[in-house]
Amino acid sequence: MKNRLLLFSILLCNITFSQQEKTYYAQFDHIVNPKNTSLSYGVLFKEKFRKLRGDHNYYLTNYFLTGNVNYQGEKFTDVIFKYDLVDDQVIVKIPDNDETFIFILENKLVSNFTIKDIAPIKSKTISIKEELVISKLKRELKTTNFINTNSSFGFVEPLTKNKFLSLYKKYKKKAYRKSKENFVHFEFSERVRYLLEYDGEFRFVKSKKDFVKIFPNLKKLISNQFKSKNYIRKKNPDAFYQELVKTINQKLIEIN
Repeated sequence: MKNRLLLFSILLCNITFSQQEKTYYAQFDHIVNPKNTSLSYGVLFKEKFRKLRGDHNYYLTNYFLTGNVNYQGEKFTDVIFKYDLVDDQVIVKIPDNDETFIFILENKLVSNFTIKDIAPIKSKTISIKEELVISKLKRELKTTNFINTNSSFGFVEPLTKNKFLSLYKKYKKKAYRKSKENFVHFEFSERVRYLLEYDGEFRFVKSKKDFVKIFPNLKKLISNQFKSKNYIRKKNPDAFYQELVKTINQKLIEIN
């Protein structure tokens, strides 16, 4: 750790102050192999699901993604990783000369991570069809931030944060064991749920009933939102719940 800090200090002295924070970290991680840092602290990964082509247990894609990870209090940029939605785990891929090491990071030590892009893959290792899939994902992939709730809810995507209320999006997949002619594999179904943080507690919310149970004094306001904005809820649930939470939060500010 001392050597890491020393190298970081030397590097900063040779980089102009006009460069951004990301540049500092990226150049530093290029000098210090991630395998020799705390990023390699974890359990060696072994795929436990046999699956059919096209089906997978990860966020967005079966391919590795690139992004930033805050692990053990340290920030790592341009990390190659996957986010497993079945077991709620971050799986990092660390190249080391001619070898590649894949680790499962310890959940409680991951503060947050940001997904930016599909990781670069040598074209000779994939088919033309897979290259097209990657190209399409690159065009559609948005930068997404996940934080650790430090609870049984695990990693969530923040949607809105207000004075009294915060709204998060929870991605989860369930694995189903299938057997056909002595061939065993798994299929996966994904579910997205919304998580409300209020008064220090997390609660899953979906229906009008869920919100009224938490805010019985605001039943009329909540009912009006569900009735008048129901078309938005069906077309763009993220926008609907964000607006609803902001409206409730504003009312709480007025009351308090």
